[in-house]
Amino acid sequence: SGIAGGSLMLIPLACSIFGISNDIAMQVVGIGFIIGVIQDSTETALNSSSDVVFTAAACGITEVKK
Repeated sequence: SGIAGGSLMLIPLACSIFGISNDIAMQVVGIGFIIGVIQDSTETALNSSSDVVFTAAACGITEVKK
């Protein structure tokens, strides 16, 4: 829950504290956003594939019981 990529909003603050330019901070935020999208897609694919395996196993058990 919360704001999607909300922690990325803290990067410009941290960069300004350490004297890093705003351009570099925005590049880091962009890279972080891309990583977040890839991570979310991977999690969704893994979750869906495990659902398929679970469903197949459950169907196999019901077939054995018949």
